[in-house]
Amino acid sequence: MEATVEGLPPLAVYKVEDTYFVTDNLCTHGSSLLTEGWQEGAVIECAFHGGSFDIRTGEPIGHPCTVALRTYEARVEDDWIVITAPGARTGSPE
Repeated sequence: MEATVEGLPPLAVYKVEDTYFVTDNLCTHGSSLLTEGWQEGAVIECAFHGGSFDIRTGEPIGHPCTVALRTYEARVEDDWIVITAPGARTGSPE
C-alpha cells in the first residue's frame, strides 16, 4: 500500500504475517514505485527490472538492485500505522 507523509518521500507499507513494515516506495535502481511490484512474504520485487529487496531490512537481495531502501520503524497505535520520523529521538531523555 502506498502512503504519503508530509516532508518524506513516497512510502510503501507492507504486512508480513502480523507485522507492518515501511520503506521508501521508489526502487533504488530504476526509480519505479515498489507498490506496483509483487510482494511474496518478506520480499518486494520491483516491476521495472525485477530487482528485489528484503522488506524487513531494506537490503537488496535480487539483481540488478545494489543500494538498500530506507526503512522506517513502524508500529500500530489505535489502528493506525505509525512511523518514527528519520532523525527523531526515541526513548527517555537522559
